[in-house]
Amino acid sequence: MVTGLFSKDCILPCLFPPGIDEVIYWKKGDKNVHSYYYQTDQLERQDPDYRHRTHLFHENIPGGNASLKLSNVTVTDEGPYSCYVGTQQTKTEVEVTLRVRVSSYYALEYQKTDTKRMLKCYAFLTYPAPRISWLQGNTSIQETDQEEARDGVLYSLRSDQSITNTADPYRCRIHLPHEQWSAEWTMQGRNEWKSLPASLRNVTAGFRAKLNTVFLQWGDMDKG
Repeated sequence: MVTGLFSKDCILPCLFPPGIDEVIYWKKGDKNVHSYYYQTDQLERQDPDYRHRTHLFHENIPGGNASLKLSNVTVTDEGPYSCYVGTQQTKTEVEVTLRVRVSSYYALEYQKTDTKRMLKCYAFLTYPAPRISWLQGNTSIQETDQEEARDGVLYSLRSDQSITNTADPYRCRIHLPHEQWSAEWTMQGRNEWKSLPASLRNVTAGFRAKLNTVFLQWGDMDKG
């Protein structure tokens, strides 16, 4: 298993017993990812999804290294890859699974007007689309409103929740396939003010309201 960061480069490893007249084929299902023979790259039949994004380290091939550098990793790159290397002496097949990880951001914002109190839970730049749920105390509750946006293949989601009882803690949970995050809001005192950390102010694109009488706690519920 190899983990690649979205929009970054990653290396798919493939080692083989050194030999002569190397023939290298990288494939993902039926897609031709990269081919090499006659001591040069052969890219005429390369799948368009991988055009200008693959690189073999030619200087390392004689030593038995056919690892592939994949540039500008995207979510559709995720999945199993096969590396075949044939020489006059041996044949080698290596299977590599690529998992793509997106650098997502999460935030919880508190808003108060003369008539209502509101919590807004944000998930920015995730893949796939996240699911957001709420707890009031230990009871599941329905969100008040929701808004979704797309940036290419990435999703951003905002879920709103009205605060009906300030004596209860409220918890926002953001669910993704490989991880879950939670944020908790509780009332602390009438005169206490807290502001969002700078990194969260940036990703909320201008939402810079002070957090009046709020305690925000983020916890990593589960990863795997």
